[in-house]
Amino acid sequence: MRAPVFVTLCVWVLSDATARQFSEEEMAVVRQHGRSMFYHAYNSYHDHAFPYDELRPLTCDGQDTWGR
Repeated sequence: MRAPVFVTLCVWVLSDATARQFSEEEMAVVRQHGRSMFYHAYNSYHDHAFPYDELRPLTCDGQDTWGR
């Protein structure tokens, strides 16, 4: 159920993005938002799952998937 909705949303967003040009201010906001999402995930991994391979988001613990 979610996959068709996600694909439809991606197609809609991409077609809209190609039809309009973004200003430098809008691109700066998008870059900052992407940067903040990356650091949120990275810091959560270090706070809850390090030194394991993955962070399990629902339980907030680490999982060793590479078998070390």
